[in-house]
Amino acid sequence: MGLFGPPDVEKMKAKHDVNGLVKAMGYKNDVVIREKALEALCEIDMAHAVEPLIAVLKDANSHVRRVAADALGA
Repeated sequence: MGLFGPPDVEKMKAKHDVNGLVKAMGYKNDVVIREKALEALCEIDMAHAVEPLIAVLKDANSHVRRVAADALGA
């Protein structure tokens, strides 16, 4: 856990904080937070989600890569 704890994805989603969600997608300490951030970004702003999703396709975690690929396919 970081100095301020894990990212609050629900709060960022409610505020439509695209930059915060993109950063949360890179949160290495918790794969669930990364997945939720990825899904939230797609829900609120798919146009801004494409580039970060493409970057996630290179991620070490295969589950996160699959979620990104599914989101891009949708």
